[in-house]
Amino acid sequence: MSRTYINWGEWDKVASATGIKRKPSTPKKNEDKKKAQRKKFTKCRECGGQMTYVPESNIFVCDNEVEKTRTITHEDGSTEEKKEIRRCGNVNLVDDQYMGYVNYLFS
Repeated sequence: MSRTYINWGEWDKVASATGIKRKPSTPKKNEDKKKAQRKKFTKCRECGGQMTYVPESNIFVCDNEVEKTRTITHEDGSTEEKKEIRRCGNVNLVDDQYMGYVNYLFS
């Protein structure tokens, strides 16, 4: 068996000599996973919609519209249900311990 001399940094030769599969030279960025995490993290607890992140802060604001019903009681004792569309307006403040994760998600 003949000896093969390989210099440092010649990883293609090492892979072919040992039979080990070589990893891609550039790591893949997993943007799909990041988008799914962002979607889950920014979900509104009140209406279930997606909240909007205020850049460089710890604030998330929900601007989604929600249909709410109000029960109105008249002076004669009759009640009426009235449906109206309002802005959800839920605000979520993120703790300091999660700010690193927020910076990772929205960078």
